[in-house]
Amino acid sequence: MARRPTSLPGLFVLLIKTYAQKHPLLSRAAGCAAALSVIGLAVGAATLMLPGQAEAPAPLAVVTTTTCADPIAGVWTGYQHLRNAKYRFDATIERGDVGGESLRGTILSHYWVGDATSTAPPSCASPMEQHVVSMPAEGTFANGELRFGGTAFTELEGCGQVEDAYYPDRFSGHLTEDGLELHAINDDGHNPETFVVFRRTACAP
Repeated sequence: MARRPTSLPGLFVLLIKTYAQKHPLLSRAAGCAAALSVIGLAVGAATLMLPGQAEAPAPLAVVTTTTCADPIAGVWTGYQHLRNAKYRFDATIERGDVGGESLRGTILSHYWVGDATSTAPPSCASPMEQHVVSMPAEGTFANGELRFGGTAFTELEGCGQVEDAYYPDRFSGHLTEDGLELHAINDDGHNPETFVVFRRTACAP
């Protein structure tokens, strides 16, 4: 996941306070701006995804496991909201060896500035940021339990500030009994753990 985004209200207050030091008449305005920022941050915090909370995925075309030869190989898609960013993950999972437990593949992370209800990124013509990051991934699958995580990252495209740091996503979880969903915890080692519901969107080619 990306590093924690800059707080725009906090930056605004810092600029106001710096200017107010040179213009005492603006000191009261600085205090008001700080108060409004605190209120805004408190309201925003109420909508944050707390660790361990599940976010229902957006409606997706689901391919049932009965039509796939392999219970785990294929493409799985899930959504996550963390702080002020919405993420869409597309995990392409392949078997490392036939009949074995090892996995390989890629994780595509498309994220943008947005709230928990957002299902699509804004256009690059808007002032909002969005990025697409690709990660080679590896892991294991045994007895319905999955471990699958990125080992590096490459930014494929984006608009806004260039992404100079991204912590590769690492998912661990299990298939539901019907095999239609993958319930996983995303732990990149830096951001709070989040619960992601994946749905299969394609079988293995």
